[in-house]
Amino acid sequence: MKYSRGSGFQKDPQLAYEWHKKAHEAGHVRGTAALGSCLVNGSGVTQCFPLSMVYLTQAATSGSALAALYTAGAFAMGLYGIPKNEKEAIFWLRKSLGNCAYPNTVDHNEAKAQALLDDLLKSHDDAAEEGSASSSSEESVEDSDS
Repeated sequence: MKYSRGSGFQKDPQLAYEWHKKAHEAGHVRGTAALGSCLVNGSGVTQCFPLSMVYLTQAATSGSALAALYTAGAFAMGLYGIPKNEKEAIFWLRKSLGNCAYPNTVDHNEAKAQALLDDLLKSHDDAAEEGSASSSSEESVEDSDS
């Protein structure tokens, strides 16, 4: 992380990627999440969406809130070769916001997750209301035909 941000060391994305990879290989969940993030963003390594989602999903499943947020965003918007799936996005956002062994260490990530979750839940509720209204109007048409 220090080489990623230039915190106490000169910023070096390639070296940061190598350290994240070593952390992943040693079984550190945050290292796995950081490795996926490097691959998504092309930071210190050639961008590779399929491999990034392997690492991010693995880290999210293991309790990384940051990786859960990335995974949720991929499902919410259909990014990185992942098909759009709002139910999966909601699942990962909820995990990111409260059920992770490794919570977000950056407050704005939590705010982003909450805002996206609120938007998805609202669109889900709106779609459910539209479906309910259209089925009610169809019943009314059928009743008037009788």
